[in-house]
Amino acid sequence: MRQAWLAPAAMLADGHPVALLAAIVVGTHVYAIWAFGATFWVDSLAYVRLGQAIGSVGGLEAFYSGTGRWLYGHLQPGVPLTWLALSSLPDAWQWPVLVVFQRAVAAAAAIYVFRVVQSAWPSRWHLLAAAVLCFLPFYQAFHAALLTESLTGSLLLFAFGLALDLRPGRVWSSWRMGLLLAVIVVTCQFRSYYGLVVAGYAGWVLVARGEFVSLRQCAVVAALAAGVMAFPMYRLAATGTFFFPDGGFNNLLCALRANPKPSAAALAPLVASGCTVGTFHPLASLDGTHAIPKGTFIAIDTLDARGPNARAGAKQLAAIAKRMKLVPGTVTEGDRVRYHAGAVVAGNLATALLHEGVELLVRSGVARDVARVSLARLLLSTAQNAIARPLAEALTGPVARGDVATIAGHVALLDREDATLAALYRALSTVLIDDVSAHAPTIRKRLRASLR
Repeated sequence: MRQAWLAPAAMLADGHPVALLAAIVVGTHVYAIWAFGATFWVDSLAYVRLGQAIGSVGGLEAFYSGTGRWLYGHLQPGVPLTWLALSSLPDAWQWPVLVVFQRAVAAAAAIYVFRVVQSAWPSRWHLLAAAVLCFLPFYQAFHAALLTESLTGSLLLFAFGLALDLRPGRVWSSWRMGLLLAVIVVTCQFRSYYGLVVAGYAGWVLVARGEFVSLRQCAVVAALAAGVMAFPMYRLAATGTFFFPDGGFNNLLCALRANPKPSAAALAPLVASGCTVGTFHPLASLDGTHAIPKGTFIAIDTLDARGPNARAGAKQLAAIAKRMKLVPGTVTEGDRVRYHAGAVVAGNLATALLHEGVELLVRSGVARDVARVSLARLLLSTAQNAIARPLAEALTGPVARGDVATIAGHVALLDREDATLAALYRALSTVLIDDVSAHAPTIRKRLRASLR
């Protein structure tokens, strides 16, 4: 037993710190597998969805539609592709294999970097630094999750070790330089800005060797450009849209309110704290499951129009709308009630008319569900006509035809069955006759007379 406890000390005394480090690194990772297992972070869901989108026909276009471009524009394909590869395994194997794979890569990176550092600056104190790193719960936790932190951190360690192996005073190794260039490209697929860090390692090595401008420096720049451009170019081919990784909603420097009863007073604390507070109101019926349709109008306003960042906030909101393929426009605080009332009249009150139409069909012997679906499709076709052409040309039905007899029959029936609905029919038909239709005055006069 005494000999077993003295084994690590003997390894140090015999000059085998790398072997001891390997024991520490591998041992802590094996223990962490038992302690942490495989953990699911909510952020992992975005990577899973992107992996599924990459692996399906038309998946990327659907993934980036609506709010997807804004929410997930910063995601790179490294982790999603890792998950896509794992998804070919049986369900019970996927997360365990992910954890073992990430921890194996992390352990190999730590051992390699320590070996290089130890060869450059021999010291037993390096063991302490490595042990502290391996015992950090925060460091260990990320290797158990489907996130970019684990593999990105391991790639940075590998790159640092390669750069040290290529330092001045060492024999030049073309294969190590080639591997470092490959790490630049791969790291960009996880977090593109860390690809820049790895490129910095390579550039530092070359400058330290006296190569300020050389073909090797050009190769570093080319590897960085290839890594950064790879996924945007693939995405362009798949969706027809080109954009670089960006912060998306992380760059939003203004507060947006989603409030059925807007109150500027509720936003006063945000304004007081220096936030640029604004509204971003889509003119669409949102049910929480469907994306905002492309081409939808978005009402934008910054509540403190005289604030120092109001113009920048409005531009930021407009940029977000355009990325989502929406049409931004300004609606000020004073006009917001009128704007919202218009949306309710055309959008929500149409549901009331749909209800009345369903009741009439049900009384005529049509099944309720059939009546609802059929009239909803009629309403949809009316909306599609209005999207495609002006209202006067989109209008169909008895008013559009100038059919006096049909209108008179409708009014007579409704007067007998439902006086309230009859009054509504007269009021709305009058709007169609006077304000929407393009009839001559004589025809309008006959149509109005049929409503009496």
